[in-house]
Amino acid sequence: MNDLKPDGIRVLPVLGVGGLQNLNDVLFLNGIDMGVVDEDNLVLLKKRDPLLYANIEKSVQYITKLYNSEYHVLARSDIKSFDDLRGKKVSFNLKDSQTEVTSDVIFDMLKIDVQRVNYDNDSALKKLRDGDISAMIILSGAPQAAVVKVTKADNLHLLSLDERSLPNRDLHPIFAKYLPTELTHEQYPALISEGQTVSTSASARCSSLMAWPENSVAL
Repeated sequence: MNDLKPDGIRVLPVLGVGGLQNLNDVLFLNGIDMGVVDEDNLVLLKKRDPLLYANIEKSVQYITKLYNSEYHVLARSDIKSFDDLRGKKVSFNLKDSQTEVTSDVIFDMLKIDVQRVNYDNDSALKKLRDGDISAMIILSGAPQAAVVKVTKADNLHLLSLDERSLPNRDLHPIFAKYLPTELTHEQYPALISEGQTVSTSASARCSSLMAWPENSVAL
């Protein structure tokens, strides 16, 4: 956006590397006035450094919700549920990516310990096909480009996050924090049969900025 009128607004985009970095840029980097973050970023940063981020809820305000990002867990055929991932190698995407942030929260709530590895989507998918890892996770709007590449011949599937697949778990805390949603055949015809769905969660992605005091001037 580049409105050159005297009272116009110029918006100059900057390529970010994930919600955590975007939030830190809004808080501490001069010239960054707005960022795209997920709702759980504030909680994780405060947990990591309670002193530095003590008043983070008062320092940042959300402008609007932009879209939902669905939680995709793509696994090998021998993995039937999240419980089967215990002790296995699972790609949480890149370090400090939004996928890793949300996966930290969900796997902690499920009390499932895995061997975490960090690969980009293409590398993770290759390692999953080769049997080097048991699952890969992507938090992204559906349909997601890497997941769409999967064919029936790959012998992979999407894990459900619901009471049917995890009958002895209380999932209410997860769905109190994240939105319950479903992945569909229309989104992933090679992975989900026609008329079937895969239950999962979604994270709200929001536009945020510094909560400047009224009549202050941002530098």
